[in-house]
Amino acid sequence: MFTRGRIELRFLAALAVLTAGGAVVLAQPWCTPQNARDAGYFWAYHYWACAFDALSAVCGVGLTAGDIGDGYTSAGRWVLVALGAAGALLYLSAVLAALRRIGASLAVWAAPRTLHVAATFGCFLVVAVAIGLVATRFADEPPAVGAVAAESVAAACSLGVFPRPASESTLLAAAVAVIAWLAALGWPVWFFAAPPLLKRHVQARHALLIAAGYTAMLLIVAWMIAGFETPRGRRGPAHDSTMLADQPPTMRFARGLTQAAAAAGAGVPTEDLAERSVSEGTKATLALLALVGPATYAAGGGISW
Repeated sequence: MFTRGRIELRFLAALAVLTAGGAVVLAQPWCTPQNARDAGYFWAYHYWACAFDALSAVCGVGLTAGDIGDGYTSAGRWVLVALGAAGALLYLSAVLAALRRIGASLAVWAAPRTLHVAATFGCFLVVAVAIGLVATRFADEPPAVGAVAAESVAAACSLGVFPRPASESTLLAAAVAVIAWLAALGWPVWFFAAPPLLKRHVQARHALLIAAGYTAMLLIVAWMIAGFETPRGRRGPAHDSTMLADQPPTMRFARGLTQAAAAAGAGVPTEDLAERSVSEGTKATLALLALVGPATYAAGGGISW
């Protein structure tokens, strides 16, 4: 247990150790393959990039020095996901330590043990993988099980990066949105799967209020996105267009809700934001939503985009 005055120092020390260890592992050829010329001339940049990616994964920032799809092997992507999960647990442990200190000083509330939250988080990761696998099994060309599992864990930990764009598959985007929504609610809602922990540490009414308030925020943002994407003038016929503005109102709202949930909880875009498929108002709204992020009790602390 962290003691008074040492929470921040231990958190930073653990963050540094986890980042350094992750950088060393990511630099190995079985994670980030390099040819002999690059390994000889650009070794310093290679280690710097691996350290940057490791820190980004641990903090859930969602930035990588290179392309996560081409620059990493399957094992390397799993290392990034594992670093994200470890960073999420590290963040949760620091939050719980702070809550214990506040609760002890006020003598009104006892925060749950880190082990209990970690076990609940592990069960949630299993549920997230199951959601991803079930959703993508209905696709015309189901992706590899390992890839779906890694993407599901990345969404649950709010890693902020994906080996492949979620906008490529409607089913994958929907799965990411559901996982992100559950992840953003945090352990007070996860404890509903463990009634003894829920009864001891959480008021069910308080947890339901968190879920209702967060869901209402996502619905409001989805309504705003649907409004931003409403056509403002006469438009010609759209032939198989995937642009959000060319969709019927119900589809605009549904896709806006999917994007809002994925942005806030997982830090992953489900629309092709790099192209002109959405308006600048939608992009600004999603940027603000990503800054707000999930609830304090969620594992994905920090900014993810």
